[in-house]
Amino acid sequence: GSFGQVRLCWPHSSNDDRKFAVKVVDTKGAVYAHASSFISARQEASILKTVRHPHIVELVDVFEKERWLFLIMECVPGGELFAALSDPKVPVSEGCIASVGRQLLQALRHLHERSIVHRDVKAENILLLTNPAKTSRWHIKLIDFGLATRVEQQPVCLFQLCREQEVPIEQLICGTAYYCAPEVWTNDYNPKVDVWAAGVVLYVLLTGDSPLQEGEIKFFSDPGSAEKAQDVLAKALALNGNELDTACSKAVNLLRQLLVIDATKRVTAEQAIKHDFFDMEMSDRQLPRLSADPTQAIKRKTSFSSLSRRS
Repeated sequence: GSFGQVRLCWPHSSNDDRKFAVKVVDTKGAVYAHASSFISARQEASILKTVRHPHIVELVDVFEKERWLFLIMECVPGGELFAALSDPKVPVSEGCIASVGRQLLQALRHLHERSIVHRDVKAENILLLTNPAKTSRWHIKLIDFGLATRVEQQPVCLFQLCREQEVPIEQLICGTAYYCAPEVWTNDYNPKVDVWAAGVVLYVLLTGDSPLQEGEIKFFSDPGSAEKAQDVLAKALALNGNELDTACSKAVNLLRQLLVIDATKRVTAEQAIKHDFFDMEMSDRQLPRLSADPTQAIKRKTSFSSLSRRS
């Protein structure tokens, strides 16, 4: 998780074979000492208590002991989404990708209807409920609400916070920058930052790469480089050669509605769910096998790649 370690746990009773994931948070730790303006683990628990959705991880219980906060959540044993994509034993169809995209947007719609922004939608935060090798239709769960917040709360500007607290920005972002909508960097954003991130996830699902290349993020974080950012995005969404063979025209059209620099012109999760691409959920057309986990390619390209990802 963003601000804690996650471990497997189970009930003491020998008659209860259920397993759970427990996030263990040190509330006195260094991250909390410097990131007091960020959402606390207690607020993460508060938010999870208000949401119940088949594609959002369920919070089972929460309690504190001394300096430790424990969040008990359902166990999602199917593993990370992108691990399945690079597994040669797992068939991946166009319909499967459409199903995953729809489920993610449904989860985001549920959050946004409740004025909640996840703020950390990325490949690593999407898990599969069951073994992907045993079913052609995957059931996803959106996890890690460590950065989630309510819209009515004052947003946190990452750069300003890090300057004030003298904390390196990579300590808080940890490779997530490739999923950040342009408005995140200027502290002027709303639930559509999640829609942008969902677009990045779908782009990687379809092409095996990030829409932004090394060194291009700076154009999206600098308002003075808006024209250059637009050129970069247009090139990414042109999709040619092998990428066109992978991404169907309906998928490309959806990406062009999700990955829009001007947030006022970007679709909402509710609008995106109605896109024609999701009519292809029954398509059995196989997608090319990815040679490696695309999230690793993204991590290698990010300027924060020298840091190990925190659990």
